[in-house]
Amino acid sequence: SDDLPSWPHLSSLLDSIDSTVLHGVLHQLSPQFKDGVFSKDRSAVEHVHSQNPAVASKLVHIALKRQASNSTASASASASASSRAASISSALNSQIRASTVPGRTTVFVPPDAPARATAIATIDGGVVYSTIGGGLVTLASSALEVSFERSTSSNVFVTTLPNGDVQTQTSVVVVNAPVTATDDSAGTAGAAATTGNPGLQDAATGLK
Repeated sequence: SDDLPSWPHLSSLLDSIDSTVLHGVLHQLSPQFKDGVFSKDRSAVEHVHSQNPAVASKLVHIALKRQASNSTASASASASASSRAASISSALNSQIRASTVPGRTTVFVPPDAPARATAIATIDGGVVYSTIGGGLVTLASSALEVSFERSTSSNVFVTTLPNGDVQTQTSVVVVNAPVTATDDSAGTAGAAATTGNPGLQDAATGLK
């Protein structure tokens, strides 16, 4: 039928899918395609298409959705890591710039904000968030053990003088780079407390 997806169309979509994602979808949804049956996962999809184009199309689109979901999760994790690094640098600013290497210390890093929630207060060891339902959720901060390593970085500045000559200057910055040793994951999850809306207790539990 003209409504069935053509192989050239599906093949072009496969070009944009990571091989690992496609491999996982095939093995999860089509157990008959075990390692070694086909030399390439693309060949497996082509085989499915020859027998049932609609099923092949469904496999490809599931792989596309999974890849998009993975990308979103990766971006979220990257943003979380950047936020954590910024919190550590802010809390340990004086130690990072000290002339001698400080001893090991513990720093508390705020938790990641729940989706569609706003931080309204910082308490000892945690942050209180207001949810769209009007309830409150309290999440504990992460306790990170931090040590320091002497680190050197160079900054190069290039300046063009009025006579056209180019002047290069190099500055060397020595800092105590923080290195995290442990992450209190239990503290990150924390105990959630809710008020106002009983249904928020389950939502808070899901935020671990």
